[in-house]
Formats: sequence, structure tokens, C-alpha cells
Amino acid sequence: MNDLQVDEVELATAKSLCSSGFLEKSRVLALQILDRARARDDARIIGVATQFLANTCFMMGHYEAGIGFGREARTIFGSLNDVANEARTASSLALLFAAIGEEDATAEAIKALDFIENGGDSADLVEALDNTAVVLWLLHEPAQALPFAERAFALNDLNATRAKRPLINLAGIRVELAKGPSSDSGKLANVVADAVALTRVALDLARTDGDGWIERLALCNIAEYYLHLPDPSAAEDALSSVPYCAGEATDRCMVHYLHMVGRARIIQNRPSDAIQALVSCLDLAVKSYDFETAAPCYKDLSDLYATLGEFEKALINYKAFHDLYVSQATYDTQRRARIYTLEWEIKKLRDSAAAALQRAEELTAKNRLLIQESDRLRRANMEDPLTGLQNRRRLDLTFIDLLSSNVPFAIAMIDIDHFKQVNDSSSHQVGDAVLCMVADLLRQSARADDVIARFGGDEFTFLLRNVDIETAAHICEHLGASAYENDWSTLGIKLLVTLSIGVAASHEASHWETVLALADQRLYRAKQLGRNRVISNG
Repeated sequence: MNDLQVDEVELATAKSLCSSGFLEKSRVLALQILDRARARDDARIIGVATQFLANTCFMMGHYEAGIGFGREARTIFGSLNDVANEARTASSLALLFAAIGEEDATAEAIKALDFIENGGDSADLVEALDNTAVVLWLLHEPAQALPFAERAFALNDLNATRAKRPLINLAGIRVELAKGPSSDSGKLANVVADAVALTRVALDLARTDGDGWIERLALCNIAEYYLHLPDPSAAEDALSSVPYCAGEATDRCMVHYLHMVGRARIIQNRPSDAIQALVSCLDLAVKSYDFETAAPCYKDLSDLYATLGEFEKALINYKAFHDLYVSQATYDTQRRARIYTLEWEIKKLRDSAAAALQRAEELTAKNRLLIQESDRLRRANMEDPLTGLQNRRRLDLTFIDLLSSNVPFAIAMIDIDHFKQVNDSSSHQVGDAVLCMVADLLRQSARADDVIARFGGDEFTFLLRNVDIETAAHICEHLGASAYENDWSTLGIKLLVTLSIGVAASHEASHWETVLALADQRLYRAKQLGRNRVISNG
């Protein structure tokens, strides 16, 4: 098979993995396809791959990355005059914008819907109607969302298709309209019963199709509906099936699941059990920047600790609940700035491509510029903009390459101790400078074949090839000592920065993801044992 045929086959595989609940595997495969398509400047495959990645990112809760892929796909399809795919991508982009609270998402969704209604097929129309309903729902307009959801459901039923999301979303919007402080309990019970029945139809379809993502979503939604009554026993019964769903659970799914478990236990007056679930939920929500779930988790934990008489913990969690709103506003502002910057860059790329098409005599020179721009965008897609290290996406691809090499390796998970205090007591600018300096210390410790990446926030990953765990631990001890002895006063303030490090090696597990998880567990132990240390066993 030639390169194009390979990409077509692997795109089909990525879509099959996604619809089977293996979102992360499908995402990594799609990124590989995208890299190859960019290398040979295959615009159509780039468009299809970025369109798929935009949808996958929405399902995983990676909204900012999804917006980047969606805008690139829309630009590509526009340059190819593929108006149908351009409209489909615009509809998906509207979802991503709504997920981060952008009110312009409504106009984007309606515009795409109008086009698809005039020229698309019935399946596209169902999806566009459903997307428009969800956009309005996410922007807190459930009454306006309902007619679109009902029409999507009716058209889906009329065409006897197996789309599951219109059922789930219609149920959710109806419950959203029925609940509230002034809601009638009898009416709410009837709406919940109908919503559960509708969602169970989607659940049965998901189980038949092996679609683990929809299966988890449906079960967690059913549990949430029962908690509105409240009926925590019925909610827990639904949640008990979540660990056995097909595919792999994404962070977004697990946050939803743990939040529902915690809420059910609160209603059942099981404060200790509720705290256990909510702490796990909170850790994952903060890690994945899901502030919408993290905030109520902090509030619930504050109330639970107060109930148990642990007032110091109650105060800590209430303060975190309050502080989160301040940091969320900052994060949202920064995210919008990054998105607008990306939009400007993509507009430049679009204008540049249009100019090249108008000047046929400059085609050779312009193609060279486009290749350079493609290389730049590919590097940006794989590089952390602050530290210049590889990012999580590139690290995943590096791990996949290791699978075929049979080279022994070790993984170190590295966390800057008390980094939040640096940001809070100094400034985010100082915090960024600390991150860059730690990145420099990592570069100094790395050997030629080692790979270092910013894993997220103040976490770094150190991949060491051709080492045993003792050698890796020794290198990490040296790294920790370098951080402890480093002159941080060059940043203009008095600082002591230390590192907690967990190390695991390839001989300890059969898959790199398990090795990574083991290193993360040991990092957690290092922090529990007092920080500023390396843990490589146990």
C-alpha cells in the first residue's frame, strides 16, 4: 500500500477505536497520521485528521487543543472548497467554543446548521441539530436548546439511525429545565423517569456497539438524574456498572463518575466515604483543569469536614473553593488569549496560501514557504511553548516508538514542591521563570538519547533509555541535588526550590503506560514522605 492508502486504513482504525471507547489510543494514532500527512503536504488527509482530532478532544475535555485542530480543519476544507466538511467542522467548533463559555458559539452553530439543512444529508442534520442544542445548553439556555434537541431526536428516530447522543442530550436538557429550587417534586419525578428511560435506550445501543464512552456517560447521567429526586440507592446501582464499561475511561469520564459517587454518599449520610470519592475526583479535576467540577468538590468537602468537626480542613477547602474562582478567571483569560493568537496564526496561513494560488509563477517558492510553515506548526503541536521542552503529545509518540525497539528504559515523574506557593507568594511570572529554570536543569542532567517533557502544570517527565532503575535513580538524585543547590536568587527573590521524583523501569511492567503510572505512584509517595526526595521502589 502507498502512504495515502495506509493513512486511509489507519484513519478507519482510529475512528473504530474512538467508537469503541479507546479515545486516547485513537487520538495518538490520529496524531501519527497527521504528522505523515503534513510531511507530504496532503491537505485532504490533514483536514480529515484534524477534524477527527477536534471531535475527539471535545469528548476527552481537551477543549483548547480541540479548537486548534478544528480551526485548522475548517481552514483546510475552505481552501479545498469542501463546503460540506467545512460546515461539519464549524458545527463541532461551536461545541468546543461553548464548552469554554464563548457566547459566539451560538452564531457559529446556527450558521453551520443553516448550511447543512440546505445541503447536507439526514445524518449530518441530526448531528448539527444536536450540536446546536448542546451549545445552547452549555451556555445556560436550556429552554432555547429544547426545540433543537427535540427535532434532532425526532429526525434520528424517523431515519432509524443508531445515533445515541441525541437521546442522551434531550434527556439531559429536559431534566435541566425541570429541576431547580422552585421545581415541583412530582413533575420532576416524572421528567426523571422519562429521562432515565430515554438514556437507557442510548445505553443499550452503546453496549451493543461496544461504545464505552457513551456507556459511561449514560450511566453517570442516569445516576445524576436519580440524585435530583433524591434516590441515592438507584444512583449507586447505575454507577456500579461504570468500572466494567468497554474501552478505557478518560479523565473527563472519571471526574463525572467520582463526583456522582461522592454526591450519592453525601445524601446517604456517609461523610467519610463521600470524602474519599470527592478527594479522588478533585485531584483528577484539578489535573485536567476541570474547574467546573473542582469548585463544587471543594465546597462539598468543606461542608463534610465541618460535619465531622474537622474545622481546619473545612476552612482549607472553603478557601480553595473561593480561590478557585479567582484562578479560573485568570486561566480563562489566558486560554482566550492563546486561542485568539492561534486564530491569528491560522488566518495568516490561510492568507498566505490564497496568495500562493493567485500567483502561479511563484508556485515553487510559495510551496517551499508552506512546507516551512507546516514544519513550524508541527513543531508547535509537539512543543511546550513556555519551556521549549516536548509536550505530552510528543511524549506519547516517543513511547509508542519504544514499543518496537525493545530498549530498556526508565521513566521519572518530577514535581516541583510547593509550586502553588511560588505563584501565590511571588507571581505567575516568577512561577514561569522557575519552570524554565527547572527545564534547564533537566536538560543539563539528560544524556544524548534521553527525552524530557513538560507533562502538565508543574510536572515533568524524564525518559531515560538503556538504563536500569538504579542508574536512573542515581541520575535523578543528582537532578534533585542540582535543584536544591541552585542559586534561585537570580530570579530576584529569595526562593528554595526542591523536587519530588518517582522512578519506574520497563522491567517492572509490560506496557509503558503502566510504567508511567507506577512512576506517578512513587512520585505521590515521595510527596507524602516529605518531598525533596527520589522514590524508585515499593
